[in-house]
Amino acid sequence: MIRMTYRGLDEAIKKLDPKIIKISTAVALRKAAVGGRKVIAKELRTLYNLKSAQIKDQISISKLEAQRVKLLAKTRRIPLIEFKPTQGKVGIRVKILKSSGRQIIPHTFIATVKSRQVFERERSGSKRAARHPLVPLQGPSIYTLARGRKIFTKAEAYVKQQFRKNLIHEINYRMGKKLGTPFDLMVDSEQE
Repeated sequence: MIRMTYRGLDEAIKKLDPKIIKISTAVALRKAAVGGRKVIAKELRTLYNLKSAQIKDQISISKLEAQRVKLLAKTRRIPLIEFKPTQGKVGIRVKILKSSGRQIIPHTFIATVKSRQVFERERSGSKRAARHPLVPLQGPSIYTLARGRKIFTKAEAYVKQQFRKNLIHEINYRMGKKLGTPFDLMVDSEQE
């Protein structure tokens, strides 16, 4: 086993193979960003009546450079059917916040038109006629749900912390593969 100890991560990066460092940085950053997306989904799941997969689909990871990544929450509104509504006599009952009860939205109904959705009839003035077109109802967007709740700052802190761990792991893995023997990069974390 080859063991190398450095005072800080920056010093270690300067002395190792730049190609391995570039690949390790990109992989570590991507893994940290995926973890950040999980943090956002977990935080939103505690507040809202959504599945984790529905939240993760709305958050994309865009790679800007080898050393930068961006998590983007889409502003497209989520269909109301995703909040598990139930049909009642007056309209549908839907629970968006986990802390509140189901709310009734009058004059709405669940129907299948291309896909299962929540609809209401288009209004003309104050009247709804049976012949008016159907309007699909939308809930809030992921960006709207997360904004103002410090969820993005929690995810950013997690990504920064996880990136360092992932980078050291990826460097050890790639250097060990190149040398054909286990490689252990020891970084003194007190110096940073």
